[in-house]
Amino acid sequence: MTETLVNKKEDVIVYGSLSCPYTVEQRAHFGNDNHTFKDCDKGECTEKKITSFPTTIIGGVTYVGLNKSL
Repeated sequence: MTETLVNKKEDVIVYGSLSCPYTVEQRAHFGNDNHTFKDCDKGECTEKKITSFPTTIIGGVTYVGLNKSL
């Protein structure tokens, strides 16, 4: 996790499904304790209208898809 981009857990929200290998990989990239995870299979993504997994929001900026450069 890049310290200049992400300073605390609350800065990173990953939306996705635990059955999606890309979501699992994105979560592992951040470290499972270094972000907030919203499970779309449990209805936690409807307010943001998430349509692709994973979707990561860092400091209000949205990144769609697996992105290891974050």
